[in-house]
Amino acid sequence: RVSIQSYRFVFGMLGGLLVTSCTLPLVKWFGNGNNEMGYQLTMLVMSCLGVVLFLICFRYTKERVSNPPHKLSLKTQLHFLWQNQPFKILC
Repeated sequence: RVSIQSYRFVFGMLGGLLVTSCTLPLVKWFGNGNNEMGYQLTMLVMSCLGVVLFLICFRYTKERVSNPPHKLSLKTQLHFLWQNQPFKILC
């Protein structure tokens, strides 16, 4: 798990660096002197790219662990929920 977290951290930072380094050139390219339109179009392109990447991730992620569903009554579930100290603090 630690190894996976370190990969996530490194690639997250690389993604942030990529977005940061590409934003202003894209604003200039899309805006042609109009920064407001350039920012809008740049954010539209980045948002669409993000949605596509999320959909690809959703499509190719498989659950490998199969746990049988627990059949608990609503009363039992509420009892367990009320025993949860962070939940009590939140409420």
